[in-house]
Order: sequence, then C-alpha cells, then structure tokens
Amino acid sequence: MDRIGKHGLVELHDGGTAMFQVVASADSASMSEEIAEMAKTQQFKYGESMYYGDYTIAAWGEYNLLPQETIGMTRKNPYLPEILKKQSRMMYGNGPYLYKTKESEEDSKTVRVPVTEKYKRVKKWWQSWEKLGLPSVFMYLSQRISDYFYIEGAASEYHFNASRKTGGKYHIPIKGLKHVPIQKCRLAFRGKMGNTDTITDEMCDKVLVNRWDYPYRYDADEWDRFDPANPFKSNTVINITADKAAGEDIYPIPTSYFGLKEWIKAANLDPSYINSFLKNSLSAKIHVKIPDAWIKSKIDELKKVINLNRELDQDGKEIVTKWEGLAIKTTLDYGLINRLIARKIQDATSVLSGEGKNQGKAFWSRTFLTQHGVEEWKFEEIPVKYKEFIESILKVDERALKAILAGKGMDPAISNVSNEGVFNSGSQVYYAYLVYLQTQPYAETFIMEDLNRVARINFPELEENDVYIGLNWNVPERQQEVEPQNRMDKQK
Repeated sequence: MDRIGKHGLVELHDGGTAMFQVVASADSASMSEEIAEMAKTQQFKYGESMYYGDYTIAAWGEYNLLPQETIGMTRKNPYLPEILKKQSRMMYGNGPYLYKTKESEEDSKTVRVPVTEKYKRVKKWWQSWEKLGLPSVFMYLSQRISDYFYIEGAASEYHFNASRKTGGKYHIPIKGLKHVPIQKCRLAFRGKMGNTDTITDEMCDKVLVNRWDYPYRYDADEWDRFDPANPFKSNTVINITADKAAGEDIYPIPTSYFGLKEWIKAANLDPSYINSFLKNSLSAKIHVKIPDAWIKSKIDELKKVINLNRELDQDGKEIVTKWEGLAIKTTLDYGLINRLIARKIQDATSVLSGEGKNQGKAFWSRTFLTQHGVEEWKFEEIPVKYKEFIESILKVDERALKAILAGKGMDPAISNVSNEGVFNSGSQVYYAYLVYLQTQPYAETFIMEDLNRVARINFPELEENDVYIGLNWNVPERQQEVEPQNRMDKQK
C-alpha cells in the first residue's frame, strides 16, 4: 500500500489497483490547510537576504527560487507555453527598426514614423553583432522577449570595445549586447549586514550569475552592475531590467505567481488526474458476492483431503498433490481458500469481460439452502461514474484556462483558445488584436531598454533627434478593405 497524506493506492491480489481517501472532519481540515497555505504565500517579502561566500544576496522569493518555480510550473502547463510564445511572436513582429514619434494631423494621435534610411549606420551596427563574436540581434531580442513574458524582467551583458573611452565621430564604444537568462541573475554586494537590516536595491552593485536551483554551488560568476550615470566605470557589466509593481523594490514578481499560481497548478494536474483515474480506477464494474456457505463447504472439503493425505503419508503411500488446481500437502493452509477465491473470481471476470471472444462460455456456482434461505454467488454492477468525474475535471480545466488568459491579458479570440464550438468571426479577431496592440508599447519599453541605451551611447545623434529603436508591428488590413483580387483567399 502506498499512501501520501490522505490519499493512497492499494494493489489488489489480481493485479488491479484501488484508490482511497481518508475523510475525517473534512470541512475544518480543508479550511485550516487553506489558511496555512495562504499564510505561507504571504511570508514572501522584500528585504530578505542570504549570505553567499563573501556576498550578501537579495533573495528572489522563497528559497531564492521564484524565477525557477515560475518557469517550471509554466512549462508544465498545457496552455501557457504556447500563449507566451504567441505573445513573444506578436511582440517581435517584423523585428527592430528606427522611428520617431509625431502627432497625426487627422486625429491628433501619436504615430510612429520610420527613419531607418537616415540612420543606416545604426542599423548596420546591430546587424554586425555576429561578426563581432556576439549572438545576432534576433537571438538577443527573442530571448529577452521570452524572459520578459515569463518573468517580467530581463538581463543583458554589455560588451565594450577596448578603446571605449576614446572619442571620435565614428567611434563605437559598445560593440553590442548579449542576453543573460534572468533566472540565473541575483543582485548582491560584497560584505555582510546586520541581522535587523533590510537589503535594498541601492545597496546592490554586483550581479551574481549561477544555477541557483543547484544547492551548495559556490562558483557563481561575479559581474559589476551597470550604472547608467557612469556607463564606462567597469569593464564587464550586466544590467537587470525589472517591470516592478507596487511593493516590489528589487525584483519583479510575475503576475502569474500569486494571482494565477493555483489555477496554473490546477490545469497542470488535470491531465494527470484523468490518466491516473483511467489507469488506477476499478476496471471491473461487477461486485462479486460470495456466500459464506460456499466458503465453509470448501474448507470442509480441504480438511477432508488434508486428513486423507496424513493417513496416506503415515502408510507410506502417495498423497494427493492437487486440490481444485492448487498444490497441497499434509498441512492445512487456510491461505489456499483465499487463493481459490481469487482464482474463481478471475474465472468469473474472464467470462464476463471481452468483446465477443467469451460468447458461449459460462461460470458455474452452487446454491446453498441455509437457515437464512438460499445462498448463491451474486454479481452486482458497481456504479463507476467515469463520465461525471472526467467532466468535472474538464470544467475545472476550462475555468483555469479562462483565468490564465485573463491574467496574461490575452483575448481568447487571438490566443487560439475559444469557447468550445464557437468560431470567432474575422472582425472579432481583428478588433481583439488591435486592442492587444495598444498594450504592446508598455512592454516594449522594458524589452528595448538596453538596446536603446547602448544605441544612444554609440550614436548621440539618436538622442539629439529623439529617435528610438522599436519593434515593428504590422496591423493587418480588414479583408473587406482589400481589393478582391488581393484578398487572402485568392492567394496561391
């Protein structure tokens, strides 16, 4: 028997498995567990720190593993990886481009105007990263976008040219950027602090890069933290960009962590619940009732055969070695009765199961007349509610999906997830996408922060002319506004 908490599995004699749950004061127990769990989640607070060799680290969540926990439970979810991937694809759009903003004369709205042609050497610079020994700007941005949607933060290594402090009209002090997985980064400073002190963002001038989910590893790489006020102070620097909400002073806390954590876990477990139920639930729907009189009659038969064997053995004669197909000797073993019952039940279930192959077969049994009346073997159907159980799991899954989509700000119309049996119209998808695009510039600001900063350091004219690097998103035309011959259904 395997038992975990209030649940367990019991292996049956015939190889089957039964599930059980211990229920005692269920309502009060459940309530107390929920209160304890809620109290646990509220224990996380900023200002917690840990020592790591000569460093004091700002811990990121419980056990310093909040990013790892978030990524782990997200990847196990049947919906979130594709939702986040779709958000990443839409954010990247057609890739980086240079633009200026101006006010539209028609509706007084702010619009972007591409200016790439005027700043060709800027574009040529970010397209040259691979030649300089760095990953391409595409790899850098795609990984950074992914980190942002998973963790709501990102990190970059700044790679300086050797002569970064010398001037010149065409001198480029920073040759490029490299993505650093943010889950590996922790802010820290050298030295210790008092037990009652609280670590703050301003204290942390170092970034330690390590596999924090591997305990007792003390081989972290030390980097100086990038200082925007003095960008060339250090030779090797990392900058951490964090989309912090209210109360978050050092690291970002993804919206999926507290608000969606339990819904994500529920959706992650639903397939396991269904598979476990199908695998471990009672496969037979028949309850076999064996009359006690039958068992007593078999015990009497066994006793007679055993007594006969004893007499034969004393006389030096050959004993009976088989009874009801079971091996026997001269000792009475009541376990033989249990094995006989198990074999008879297997015989009965083999007759009652199958798809046609058991037609014409029959299982025999005896009836017994006792003081209680006639006793006989009985086969009663067990009401196993497969449909109700699975449907209830699917309803939880549907509700979890709605919560996840709402928490991630994705309309079902553009997430490839919709109400069952309902097909979204083209206009519904179109307007949902337009609304979603209105939220993109906010996230783009964090994603493009380091690239824009480095570009303005390398090319001061960008700042002088209020030019930025952004991500180019095309707004698809509505088909009714496209010439018939150019519509999508006419394309080969």
